[in-house]
Amino acid sequence: MDAVAGLSSDLTIILIAHRLSTVANCDRIYRLVDGRIADQGSYEQVVGPERWRGAD
Repeated sequence: MDAVAGLSSDLTIILIAHRLSTVANCDRIYRLVDGRIADQGSYEQVVGPERWRGAD
């Protein structure tokens, strides 16, 4: 993640992660469920505890 953080802020980066902490500093997050977009927004919007109930 340090390598990504050192890149220019003018770039669009597509980052795929399994750990939520990896995407904490991302501007926009898309959460996929069964291959479809289930949520999108900031880390706080997408990862809030009420959003993850029953995600599995």
